[in-house]
Amino acid sequence: MVKSSTCASNFLGEGGFGQVYKGFINDKLRPGLQAQAVAVKLLDLDGTQGHREWLTEVIFLGQLRHPHLVKLIGYSCEDEHRLLVYEYMPRGSLDNQLFRRYSVPLPWSTRMKIALGAAKGLAFLHEAEKPVI
Repeated sequence: MVKSSTCASNFLGEGGFGQVYKGFINDKLRPGLQAQAVAVKLLDLDGTQGHREWLTEVIFLGQLRHPHLVKLIGYSCEDEHRLLVYEYMPRGSLDNQLFRRYSVPLPWSTRMKIALGAAKGLAFLHEAEKPVI
């Protein structure tokens, strides 16, 4: 079972899809494995993305595995409620890492490693048998 609370302490961010919260997959869902932190994206029905974009993420991103792409772990579709469950990134979003406002900026060498990783992930998406993007 995925547990997530929409309280402020679990809020991670927001995008065109909707709000993202930190949640946990407990050991009852995956017997023998430890609980795992996850990022839960809730589809905002009034947002800029809708069911079609949600379904695209489920179909395509659920099949992809690459070291420079966040893994889609699961999803839920119940009535009009839609959510996506991604692996949790403990250091936060790429945006927060690159554009830190209240801490020491990342060194250029680290920024270059991030750019190279992002380029590798994008190349993987473009070079697939049926390109995703």
